[in-house]
Amino acid sequence: MNARQHLQLVIRKSKRLLEFLAFGLFDTVVLASVPRSRHKTAGTAIVQLKRLGDYFLWLPYGLVLAKTLALRKEEMRFVVNQEWAERIPEDFPGCAIHPIDVRRLVRDWGYRAKTLRVLRRLAVTQTIQAIYPRDVSIIDDAIVRALGGRTVGFDAVFPDRPWLDRIVSRRLYRQLLPALPGVHQHVRYRHLLQGMGIETGPVISSGGSDAGSESGRGRPAYFVIAPGASRASRCWPPERFIALGRRVLDHEPGWVAIVAGTGPESRMGQQIARALGPRALNRAGATSLREFIALIAGARIVLGNDSAAGHIAAWYGVPSVIALGGMDFGRCYPYDPYLAPVAELPLSVSSPMDCFGCQGTCRYPVIPGRCAPCLEAVGVEAMWEAVKRVLSETVNR
Repeated sequence: MNARQHLQLVIRKSKRLLEFLAFGLFDTVVLASVPRSRHKTAGTAIVQLKRLGDYFLWLPYGLVLAKTLALRKEEMRFVVNQEWAERIPEDFPGCAIHPIDVRRLVRDWGYRAKTLRVLRRLAVTQTIQAIYPRDVSIIDDAIVRALGGRTVGFDAVFPDRPWLDRIVSRRLYRQLLPALPGVHQHVRYRHLLQGMGIETGPVISSGGSDAGSESGRGRPAYFVIAPGASRASRCWPPERFIALGRRVLDHEPGWVAIVAGTGPESRMGQQIARALGPRALNRAGATSLREFIALIAGARIVLGNDSAAGHIAAWYGVPSVIALGGMDFGRCYPYDPYLAPVAELPLSVSSPMDCFGCQGTCRYPVIPGRCAPCLEAVGVEAMWEAVKRVLSETVNR
């Protein structure tokens, strides 16, 4: 670790310690006013406050968990990120849903207090913090603390978590599973099921989608460019997506390009679509969650970053090529070809560096608004070779 990384770590650790103290005190006062009910329901709360891609990675294992809980006649409640909560009824019909506005949870004290009180009154018998990594106490652990019951989750071992935060947060869990550093999420979620005594393997997607069929009805064959990600450092440069998109359009004259993404990515989507010309359409920020998923499910191929698009494509059996940096290499991408319970493996393209696995504490200067150096090193030519391979092996077979 060089001086730059050490300074970044000290700053992040100090910030998290202050957050832990301030939010922890606030939550203690709020929850003290709502006594725990002695009459527990036969319910299990599933906490998932991360992003859409994390949900799709967990989905094959969540379906097994749901079947097991149904056999035990236990009610399943989802406490999930509001951004994608509307997806839950499609995969888990009949389950109760408690959507959480994650950004508001850490910015609006009134909303936070109301949310924690509502969750405390649910009086569930079991709480499963199903997603790794478990965030700091101001988000994931705060929700688990409010829900209570028999709590299950993964340990948090990231170096930017203060020791006091680690000690206190670990006490919130009745069953704390090892973090298993260096393994893919699929391995970790399989371990979660086994830790709960569930030996059944994950539900493997068979591919295909009614939503995808609806999306493609009346539309020419298309491929999707999903240029966004959770942070700028994970976004391959838009000018490279333009160069790659042009090659695909030249190679497949009957196809059109559709740029997909969220509202904040609409400007980038417009930049890419304009540069690609009349055979490109920008839909970034112009679709509902269901429409976004349907676009991916109906595509011939998806081009994207370390983000949800590739995970959705994998679930629906759509080929994808992913520009991948090294920040969290191996956690979500690339997939393990022997263990991934999906219909189609994403093909990840990276340029290996000896600093892979830095977890965002980069040893090199990162220009604000630009991708990390490890992702910058992924060239158009390498991505195009991967796309050609996918086109020859899957799309046009």
